[in-house]
Order: sequence, then structure tokens, then C-alpha cells
Amino acid sequence: MSSIRSRGGKLVFDFSYQGKRCRETTKLKDCPKDKKLAEEVLSRIEAEILLGQFEYGKYFPKSKKLAKFQNASTSSGSCMTYAEFYKLWLAENSAPWRPATLATIEGFMDKYILPVFGEVPLNEITKSDLLLFRNGLINTKGRGNKKIGSNHINKIMMKCKVVLTEASNRFDFIDPAKSIKPLKKERTQISPLTLEEVKLFLSTIRKDYKAYFIVRFFTGLRSSEVNGLIWDDLDFNKKALWVRRALVKGEIINTKTDGSYRMVQLSTLVVNALKQHKSSANFIGLDDPVFSKADGSYLSNDYVGKYVWHPLLRLLNLKPRAMYQTRHTAASIWLASGESPEWIARQLGHSSTEMLFRTYSRYVPNMTKTDGVLVDQYLQNAGITDTFNEE
Repeated sequence: MSSIRSRGGKLVFDFSYQGKRCRETTKLKDCPKDKKLAEEVLSRIEAEILLGQFEYGKYFPKSKKLAKFQNASTSSGSCMTYAEFYKLWLAENSAPWRPATLATIEGFMDKYILPVFGEVPLNEITKSDLLLFRNGLINTKGRGNKKIGSNHINKIMMKCKVVLTEASNRFDFIDPAKSIKPLKKERTQISPLTLEEVKLFLSTIRKDYKAYFIVRFFTGLRSSEVNGLIWDDLDFNKKALWVRRALVKGEIINTKTDGSYRMVQLSTLVVNALKQHKSSANFIGLDDPVFSKADGSYLSNDYVGKYVWHPLLRLLNLKPRAMYQTRHTAASIWLASGESPEWIARQLGHSSTEMLFRTYSRYVPNMTKTDGVLVDQYLQNAGITDTFNEE
């Protein structure tokens, strides 16, 4: 009788095929979620054995028992569909993922990929099928009834391709996605506030949110980073804060990369705002959120955006923009004030200055209105002024 056992924390299929007992260890863990998936797979194996349709290599392509069975030489990926293999791939790989990562992948699959490829056998998906699928995405509309951008399409295609690539390795068929290159990346569209707009915004904002937005405008923290701050992250003596965690979908997680884990230096303006905020805060334990709701719980980006940010932009007749633009505003202000690009990159958690110049430099003239003045002064001091106007 077929069964599922546990060995070393991994699930093992135990079943009979062609009069032989077969035991195959999987990558599935001995947990309720994976065990349920294993039971579904075992039921399918039993049904295919009963109907004479079972192909050993389809389920266990790397098994040492393949040579024992007559159908071992058949195309092992010929019957498994994209959806079937995706489900198995997800169970094998998703354990270490963050909840946000899992939600993103499942969202891409459910909304875009599975409706097109879900019921198609893996080895029947062609390069042409994938290119047609991508062309369809180009004309697909997302938020605000706007077409989704090439960066978003590349992410969808990457998730689609990673499953096919893994399947081609396991089932020994040509990967149809191998030679498909990503679409050209779009330039990041940013819309930082001017200094005049920042001043107007801070002079009008509710008192209980003023420190919150001073931090956002003048530290360049990401939304998840500022919302995840606790008092233990602040060091007023060093005029600095530590970015150690982030608040993502209501859950505190570690920073995404080593670059994101960083110390951010604070201006006197930010330090004074935080000190004043701390003196009036109801929750000041080291593990308490720096910015919180009335009950002491973490602020969410959706909450602040809906009830504070967007209403105030409308009230002040400022251009509608995502709250993430506060990070872009900080970078533009630093560049305009003449701070070192390397220092700014570290403040933002960037690994180099490349993204800094590519993304923000074109906004510096809008912040200072004085570009070119320094070089004019330099040339004038060197006596190179009206040389070319002499008759």
C-alpha cells in the first residue's frame, strides 16, 4: 500500500510499481503544507499506475531506479503541465522566502502566467509562445488603466522563465526561454518636491505627523524602513539612526540586502524633530515604534498615504505623487547642497553612485537654480572672461 513517510525531515514516497517497492526522497519538508501536496501527488501517481499511464521519470527524473523500468526512456516531461510543476517547484523553494516575495510570485502566476500556460505540457511550450505572451503583456493595462511598463513585464517573464528553466533541467528538454532577452528598462520616473513645496508641506502638516515627514524628507529612508523604526535604532549622541529592519505587509523583517542595513547620519533639523517627537510620544520603550498609531502599533504606508499624504497634497494644490517621492526629494536636496555623491549613496543604501547620477542629477537645477555659477567664477578668477569678445 502506498504511503508517505518522513526521513531526516524530508518526505519520502513509498509505493509499488511493476511489482517492485519504490521509495523516493523528495525536497518536501515534513510539515502540514508540504505533506498535503505530497498526498495529492501520490494520489495522482496511484491513478496513473492504475490506468497504465505512469512515467517514472516524470516525477523522479534523477532517480537511480529509472533504468529498471521500460518506460524510463520516454520523454519525462511530456505529461506534466506547467501548473503541476509550478506547484511542486513552489513547495520546494518557497520556505526561505519573505511573505512579500511569495505574495508577488503567486500574484504574477495567478494573474498572468497560469491562465495562459497552466494547462500546457511543459515540453510543448515554445519560444514563440513566450514571445506572444510577452507581446500580450505589453498591451495589458494595470493601475490607473495605464499599460504596464517594461520593468514590470520583465519581472513577470522572469518568474515564468525560472519555472521553465528548472523543468527543462529536470526533464531534459530544450529550455524555450533560454535566448529570450528582457525588454529595455525604462528610466525611473521620479517627481521630487522642490524646497518651496517641502517648506509649504511641513508648515501645513498636522503636528503629530510633522516629525514623521521631516524624517522622510531629510533622511531618504524607504517607506518600509521609516515605518519599521524603533527607538533603539536612534542614537542622538552620534546624530544617527540604524536601518536594521523594515515593515512589509504588516510584518517586521530584516533588511533586504547588506547595503540596506546601514547607519544614516542625521541633520540637526531631523535630530531636533525626533527629540521633540519623543518627548510627546506615549510609547518610548526601546522596542516601541518611533512612529505609531494611537494604540502604539506600527504605522502602515497605506494608512498614512490615504489619510495624511494625499489629502494634504490636494489641499495645497501640489502635484499628485506617491509618498516614496520623499526619498527622491532627500536625494535631490543632498545633491543640490553639494554633499559628496559617495556619502549620499551610502545614506540611501546604494552600492554605488551609478544609480544616483542616473536617477537624480537632472533634478538638481530645479532645486538650486544656480548650476554653472561655480565654473563661471572659476574662469573669471583665471582671467578668462571676455577674451573672445576682443576686436
